[in-house]
Amino acid sequence: MKKVFFLIWITINVCFITEAFSYNHTEPDNNNNTEYNIQLYLKEDRQAHKLLSTYKDNLPYNQVCWLTSHNSFAYKDPSFKHPKFPNQKLDINSQLKYGVRSFMIDLWYPGPGKVEKEIIIAHSNDRDGQRLFAQPFLPFLQTMQDWLDSHKEDIVTVHLESWIGDYQKIYSVLGTAKLQNLLFDLCEYHGGKTIQKKGSSACSLPTGKELDPGQLQWPTLGELRNTGKRLIIFSDSGEDIGPGIMHTKEYMETQYDLISYPDCEMRPDNRTIGANLFVMNHFYPVRILGMNFGADFPYISKKLMVTTPNSYEEVYARMCTCFTQYKQIPNFIAMDFIGTGKADEREIIIAINNGSIVLPCSRQLAKNESVISVFAPYFVAICGGAALTSYCALKTWRRFHVHDKLP
Repeated sequence: MKKVFFLIWITINVCFITEAFSYNHTEPDNNNNTEYNIQLYLKEDRQAHKLLSTYKDNLPYNQVCWLTSHNSFAYKDPSFKHPKFPNQKLDINSQLKYGVRSFMIDLWYPGPGKVEKEIIIAHSNDRDGQRLFAQPFLPFLQTMQDWLDSHKEDIVTVHLESWIGDYQKIYSVLGTAKLQNLLFDLCEYHGGKTIQKKGSSACSLPTGKELDPGQLQWPTLGELRNTGKRLIIFSDSGEDIGPGIMHTKEYMETQYDLISYPDCEMRPDNRTIGANLFVMNHFYPVRILGMNFGADFPYISKKLMVTTPNSYEEVYARMCTCFTQYKQIPNFIAMDFIGTGKADEREIIIAINNGSIVLPCSRQLAKNESVISVFAPYFVAICGGAALTSYCALKTWRRFHVHDKLP
């Protein structure tokens, strides 16, 4: 038994070191290319076209699934504040080329004591109160406008985690980007008007009656295309709500963290259970003990499979869990590091939209289940030891290797 564990330990060490070198080799060259050699991460266009062809005119918006990038803006760029631990490696335009049509972004003001006229995209603060990955909101919107203008069949969704709380300010920036005419409003589609109501939203009809947007039927993709209303925006701030900006509480959404919430736990902020839309967040905290959890980072799943978070098998397994509990298939699957790992995230989206997903759960995953379930605790311990040993060895090698190259 000791020999078996020793062989496993050696194998895992080799795998981790190889992965470390491979990851370092494919990291973009910051010094030689300001675009970060982004073409290295793009897949074949044929797969993107295959995905986009599944969005057929006769399908309602809430009966298809959209590939969604979590923290879409948090990719590596030398102009960003502390870009060491990104959520994505593809920039926004490259995500669009890959097939992403749903984006999660965070809106902030620049910082305490600064002019609050400008709205920026950023991810929280560092210890000095500086916004991480800070960038203006307007260029992001202009990228959307340029794309939608040149791709007349495309429909884009934006999910805002907003610290702005001002509908007019956000709507004004949308106007500057020439996007107001592209905004779809579900209440307007049903003859009403989106209004703010108790930190959420409601549809106010001319008769005075109010409807719950979370229970309203969505138009078909063909209707969205024919009317030109091809930009759908949600915000989690009740003060951001108004015509063209709907509330995120009108859809179901799982918790963010796959480590703390590996099943299908819903967010506890009064989301509408049974709503017509469902967001499945499927990613890990990016930084854990200084380690970057990318799309290819291996882990032991609940079913004791050695897999990666963006793999078809793992996303399918989690979908099964959610379907068992809520009888709904996700409309948005949010992931990190899209388009940069060995898994092709588009495959599961294509399968959902083509109706080839088997639900309730089948035994499709049996071939991937581990045969070492009895030794799972030992295997986890070995993996942790191997990772730490490999990390230390690699750091030591780099130190001496760099030292040898110094003049």
